[in-house]
Amino acid sequence: MPLLIKKKLWLTYLKILKFKSAPVNSQAGRLKANNCAVPVYSKILPLAIAFVNKLVGPSEAAAHHPELEISYNKVTVNLTTHDAGGLTDQDFALAPEISTLD
Repeated sequence: MPLLIKKKLWLTYLKILKFKSAPVNSQAGRLKANNCAVPVYSKILPLAIAFVNKLVGPSEAAAHHPELEISYNKVTVNLTTHDAGGLTDQDFALAPEISTLD
């Protein structure tokens, strides 16, 4: 995966970290942001699928699975915790793992 993509993933991870210190919803005590979607581009479909396959290991290890959308050479990785209705520490822990994949 090109370095540009990794850099984009990392920058997005840093953006969601800002939400960690944002005000919480008083009703549920959770962050106002409810997800973090990052598009990842590759040159061809087989490389996009290879990237998805690399997500399996970290996702299984964390017992936390991102939502994935595949459209030819684009994979959108969406981090959220459905049970909590938004971003949680599981998402913040998985984001840097995903950013190291190539």
